[in-house]
Amino acid sequence: MTVSLRKGQGVSLRKNEFDLSSVTIGLGWDINEEKKGFLGGIFGKKEEEYDLDVIAFLCNAAGKVTDLGNVENGKPTLVNGDIVFFNSLRHKSGADLVDRPITGQVPVTETMSKLS
Repeated sequence: MTVSLRKGQGVSLRKNEFDLSSVTIGLGWDINEEKKGFLGGIFGKKEEEYDLDVIAFLCNAAGKVTDLGNVENGKPTLVNGDIVFFNSLRHKSGADLVDRPITGQVPVTETMSKLS
């Protein structure tokens, strides 16, 4: 299944809608570069910066996030919890994306089975 998103959109991967025995997520994007003439390069507007935020919520069989991570000063920090940010390549279960090839057998599969 391929999904194309626009800014601000999200996608649900609920188990009851799809077979999610394993999940692979790949992200790609193109930045539209405006063609400028000589004067446009001098007087044109400043180029915009681009940012991509990706978050995965690892839910149990009831559809709930069960662990919000380490607690500091009585508040969850989301560190080592079941909300995984794109730049956090390790989960508390030991699942690790750093040294593994990205295939259909990604650590998210292991993590999901431990949460069920």
